[in-house]
Amino acid sequence: MNNDNYYLQQKLDSGYNHFGNSFSNRYMNWKRRHTIATEIRRVLNRLPKGKPIYLLDVGCSEGDFIMLIEQLFRGQYDIRYTGVDLATEAISYANKRAHSYGLTNCTFISMDATKLSFNPYMFDIIISSEVVEHLPDPSQMIRSLSDLLKKDGCVILTTPHGGRGLLGLGSTLFRRLICGAEAEHKPEHISSANVDPSAPYLHGQTERNTGFGHISVKRPDQWLKIFKDCGFKIENFIGTGGIVFGAPNIDNHRILFGLTVIADTILEKLPCSHMWSEITQFTLQKNSPNDNKTSI
Repeated sequence: MNNDNYYLQQKLDSGYNHFGNSFSNRYMNWKRRHTIATEIRRVLNRLPKGKPIYLLDVGCSEGDFIMLIEQLFRGQYDIRYTGVDLATEAISYANKRAHSYGLTNCTFISMDATKLSFNPYMFDIIISSEVVEHLPDPSQMIRSLSDLLKKDGCVILTTPHGGRGLLGLGSTLFRRLICGAEAEHKPEHISSANVDPSAPYLHGQTERNTGFGHISVKRPDQWLKIFKDCGFKIENFIGTGGIVFGAPNIDNHRILFGLTVIADTILEKLPCSHMWSEITQFTLQKNSPNDNKTSI
């Protein structure tokens, strides 16, 4: 099956799947995008004024997030957006959207995240949300991001939490006790050792279609080591995506879900927010030759 067929299958499934119409799951996605946009604004405020800012979205799909932040920052910054994705159908649609909206500062290119062919030191900001967990060898992509990043630029990356600590286990218990075992709908993660590396994938979605294609789910401490080995220092890492993943089963318990949103809004202010969040967000800076320590 080629990559476009995976994309079309994904689009068909998204309209009739376990999570597509769940408001609790939509909260998770809203929270992730809101947190990334907030971090982008913080980075934009420290970049030199009066120069174009180049932003790359790796795994952009149909360009939804680029369209969102373009609206948020329009007229405030001169941002030139580039989005890449493996699915040519998604990229074709993204370019048609940009043309329809009259956006001359947005370009979308079909490209493999592990084979990014741009000039070195080209981008001020690189974002990649929910991509690395789909790659058999995430370090291959992460190293290339370091090469593409300008000296004072940063990478903002999100990925599912592969451990989630004691509080994370507590939210799992919440789903089981309140919503029943069916709420634990997320398929079991599979090891990259069990994946055929020659199999075609869209964001890592393999023929087996197991665990949403999540073949490289790791704990934050494991990602921190990978980032350091790939030439980055850690500027920040936080939890995002909410306390519970969200599903139709949880939608049936609106008051309890509302309480988790209130708790999430309070707990996100604490420095250890990654301990109970479904997703971890990392802000990475290029490591200078004289910087031998990872700063957090």
